[in-house]
Amino acid sequence: MARPGRAEEHRGHARRARGGGGPVARAKASVILRRGREGRGSSAINMAVVLSKSERGIKRGGRRAPAPRRRRPRPGLERPRCAAESAPPWDAPHLHSFRVGLPHCAPGDTLLPPPPSAAAAPGAAGGGRPPLDASAYAHLPPAVPTPLPLPDVVRGAAGVAMPTKYDPQAVEGALYEWWSDSDLFAPRAPKDPSLRPFTIMMPPPNVTGGLHMGHAMFVALEDILVRYHRMKGHATLWLPGTDHAGIATQLLVERSLAADGLDRQTMGRDAFLERVWEWKRAKGGYITQQLRRLGASCDWKRERFTLDAPLSAAVTEAFVRLHDKGLIYRGEYMVNWSPNLRTAVSDLEVEFSEEQGTLYYFNYPVADSDEVVPVATSRPETILGDTALCVHPEDPRYAHLVGRRAVVPETGGRTVPIIADTYVDREFGTGALKITPGHDPNDYEIGKRHHLPIISLLNKDGTMNEAAGDFAGQDRAVARASVWAAMQASGLALRTEPHTQRVPRSQRGGEIIEPLVSTQWFVRTASLAAPAAAAVRDGRVKVVPPRFEKADARAQADAKYGAGAAALTQDDDVLDTWFSSGLWPFSALGWPEETPDLAAFYPNSVMETGYDILFFWVARMMMLGMGLTDGATPPFDTIYLHGLVRDGSGRKMSKTVGNVVDPLETIALYGTDALRYSLVTGSTPGQDVPLSMEKVEANRNFANKLWNACRYVLGVVDGEADAAVVEALGARAVGGWTAEELSALALPERHIIGRLHKLVDAVSAGLDTLAFGESARHIHDFLWDEFADWYVETSKTRFWASAAGGAAAGGDGPGGAPSPADVAKQQADARATLVYVLDTCLRLLHPFMPYVTEALWQRFPRSADQGEPALITAAWPAGGPVDADAIRRFERLQALVRSVRNARAEYRVEPGARVPLTVYAAPEAAADVRAEAAMLGLLAKVDVTRLVVTDVTDGSLDGLGAAAANGNGGGGGAGAGAGAGAGGDGNGDGVPASTAAEVHLVVADGLRAVLPMAGLVDFAKERARLDKQVGKLEADRAGLERRLSAPSFADKAPAAVVAATKAAAADLDEQLGSLRGRLAELRVLAEAEE
Repeated sequence: MARPGRAEEHRGHARRARGGGGPVARAKASVILRRGREGRGSSAINMAVVLSKSERGIKRGGRRAPAPRRRRPRPGLERPRCAAESAPPWDAPHLHSFRVGLPHCAPGDTLLPPPPSAAAAPGAAGGGRPPLDASAYAHLPPAVPTPLPLPDVVRGAAGVAMPTKYDPQAVEGALYEWWSDSDLFAPRAPKDPSLRPFTIMMPPPNVTGGLHMGHAMFVALEDILVRYHRMKGHATLWLPGTDHAGIATQLLVERSLAADGLDRQTMGRDAFLERVWEWKRAKGGYITQQLRRLGASCDWKRERFTLDAPLSAAVTEAFVRLHDKGLIYRGEYMVNWSPNLRTAVSDLEVEFSEEQGTLYYFNYPVADSDEVVPVATSRPETILGDTALCVHPEDPRYAHLVGRRAVVPETGGRTVPIIADTYVDREFGTGALKITPGHDPNDYEIGKRHHLPIISLLNKDGTMNEAAGDFAGQDRAVARASVWAAMQASGLALRTEPHTQRVPRSQRGGEIIEPLVSTQWFVRTASLAAPAAAAVRDGRVKVVPPRFEKADARAQADAKYGAGAAALTQDDDVLDTWFSSGLWPFSALGWPEETPDLAAFYPNSVMETGYDILFFWVARMMMLGMGLTDGATPPFDTIYLHGLVRDGSGRKMSKTVGNVVDPLETIALYGTDALRYSLVTGSTPGQDVPLSMEKVEANRNFANKLWNACRYVLGVVDGEADAAVVEALGARAVGGWTAEELSALALPERHIIGRLHKLVDAVSAGLDTLAFGESARHIHDFLWDEFADWYVETSKTRFWASAAGGAAAGGDGPGGAPSPADVAKQQADARATLVYVLDTCLRLLHPFMPYVTEALWQRFPRSADQGEPALITAAWPAGGPVDADAIRRFERLQALVRSVRNARAEYRVEPGARVPLTVYAAPEAAADVRAEAAMLGLLAKVDVTRLVVTDVTDGSLDGLGAAAANGNGGGGGAGAGAGAGAGGDGNGDGVPASTAAEVHLVVADGLRAVLPMAGLVDFAKERARLDKQVGKLEADRAGLERRLSAPSFADKAPAAVVAATKAAAADLDEQLGSLRGRLAELRVLAEAEE
């Protein structure tokens, strides 16, 4: 019975619709719970059995299940507060009810009242949740167990050199197995009982599913939080689970049955359920094995399946409690029916396609008259179920017919009333509508307003039933042709015409979906939604990002247009629903029993999921979690909503487009850490995340950069015999050096440790506020830029130094050279700093990139009593003192290095050439340059034997370099001119006059430099190169000018194209200005050299 998105006879009339959208969104007083395409629901099949056996639930067939053991409710628990003001989506006035399904209920079934006592609620009365006392953790192990021996592939075999490249494929599987087999994922009793437990319940993926980027995203974000809080010492539980995925599971099991020549209708419920369990046991571990590939540090011993008996019992308990409160009722509702599946599917599982169809015009006879009313329909077979003919009340053409009756064609003379309704658009088509409340959502609404009867024409398999009369037994498509042929024979058919229509098809099977009216169970949600909304408004629940607290208007729009509602559906075998998954935060912990895990870990800390199921799942968890208690305790503190993963261009991933990124293929190419880090970096709560392979490859390179930095550090560490390193390893978890100890270090060490401590504070604050992307970026920038590019390189000068070094190295030895004691101290400080900084960074990075960080951390020496056998359970760094003055002074040296580098690059100095440098600086800056002359030699390729550092005290630094022609990195400016020649150290009252070809570098306040260029640059060759480049750009600029000045372009080209052309011309003007300035400088330098 193919139909468009709304019946085509309603096309145009829909502008006046009181309802709208798909069939599920039409009930004015309903919000329907139904799982979407991700299939997050809870027990469907098993719930049917439990409710049919429960003496407190549905009595059926004389079989009864024992009631759960009852205990008294426990005290309420405190929640944190925030300043949220606006209403959350569950505060929308349209949230009046949602449906639950009882697929096994039949007429005559009885709802029995519950016994007087009530099972323990997941939360109870009270304002805030205080820290738990030690007894709450009595069932948890008190300490981290001693891990099993670490595989050599992770730590590296004795005597085998560390590989030059990180190999994730060799490490990840062995390392995950070591974590898991060593029981390092399980929660432990906290050493400090005042620390609140941290709990996340994994959104259960479909047991039928395969890993996709949505899974990779939620695993990455949730695992970051879990590893972070585990390292902070919280009793941390990440409880995993899988969802039975009702319809999806049914399809796969039925295919298996078909291969054996069986079907579920003939084999019966019990036998079919047994086959479902057999299938789950054989296939159900596939998705969880894939989640392990992503590094998910869940406590797999606590894994739950939504058809497990305790969770099914929780569904029964919840249903009975809601019924006892008067919140459960039964009523009719229109659903999307899939004849192939023989079940209803949600709006989310219906996809519309534009297809060519036919519009059929025919005459509708008026009873007891020769008059006829012309009508058009796209579904002639539904004429057999018409229960009214409808016109607009102000349409003069039909005013005289309102109140009379019309004869339904091909029904043996059955008559229906002619009614008036403002829904009809009298300007569209014939201005008259046939009304079939049993098979069209808009007709269903009109039928309710006019109290019309409902005639259902379809059997569950899509064939016509006995109500179709002579057409009974025909397939819906065959019946269409048959009814039209009969109308042609009776002379009622007028004409047909081609018509493009939106056809609803099943996402799973591709068949055309039929709207059918079905009896459903509903839950009234007005009393459930109010406490949930209040919890968000008064700050007991924080929503990240906060804009989703203000989604009230969108929720109302969804109800009107059907964009966001979804249906809970049922048949004799499958209940595919959001209702039971709304119990997940506490049912998975043992509710309604008062289990130790429920006492310790409920309410949950964070509910992390995609923003696309805020209305379908998260709001239901809020309503049911509070509704099944006293209404004061929300099921979680924070709701974090991540965006969808898109391709690198921001497009939705689609098999049709061919841009789907397979996470397992990506892991095989680049490693799990690279994929996780790529999903997190640049992510913003609630915003979609673009993912390109270039980004993943760059993060693979970041892992290799870290690996090689560790190779260098391990190369300068002499094992546990190095006392300084052992001391650093012992102190690193509690903040490293004190302020006094920090002040005894050299400037580069004070700088990097201060920057590290600022990083610890920034990352900790970011993870506390769920700013994953910012935290990841901070770590990346520090490790790549500040540590690897600056401190690691600077530290090399410590190990290359010797007592015979020149004056440029600075020190207290003869002639200014460092003494052996100075060298030894510098090297010991550098080793301790390298290990401390790198160890702290591995801890910070571990939640984001768990594999490479654990593998590297295990390679470091540590003292026997160090007490941290694994990074996954090591302490989170605590930060420490920050020497702001050292940071300022070292950044000035960095600016000097950048200025010299940029000048070398700008003037094409040979990369390996050592350059002389003259520095004019205030006393403090001059002393720093002298002390770190070796750093300048290494990082800027300065010839330290021709480095001249002159103290300037008369203020003349302020004017030096004012004529700089263009800037270069680090805030420096470069200008061609004359300056002082090379020599030794100097001390004077000002900067001497220019005498030779040189470039002035304006570095920073209190620091200027002069780079002599004589002999370093082939001025003629460089001028020729720049002249050629200028000529090319001038030609390109002239071409753009001709294009812009052409009237045909300015008048006819799109505005965006014109704007882009003007922008390109402006860019060329800027490049030409820069090149011409450099040519002028080269002329000055060349003249000075002559």
